[in-house]
Amino acid sequence: GCTNEVCVYIDEPDSIKVEVLTTPVLCNGNADGQAEIIASGGAGNFSYLWTNRANITPIDTNLSARGY
Repeated sequence: GCTNEVCVYIDEPDSIKVEVLTTPVLCNGNADGQAEIIASGGAGNFSYLWTNRANITPIDTNLSARGY
């Protein structure tokens, strides 16, 4: 009839933080801009999906001046 009691605490991961670094195009009409996502916190790996782009990495290059 022996018993043992253990108290367990389950922690939450840190909140996800996202920073975006951009490099503007060099001249009007060029497609040489760049955007980089720096994500931290959370748990596991991050996935990236750029609007209207096939790129799934945290850095997208050869960008023209518009929204992504």
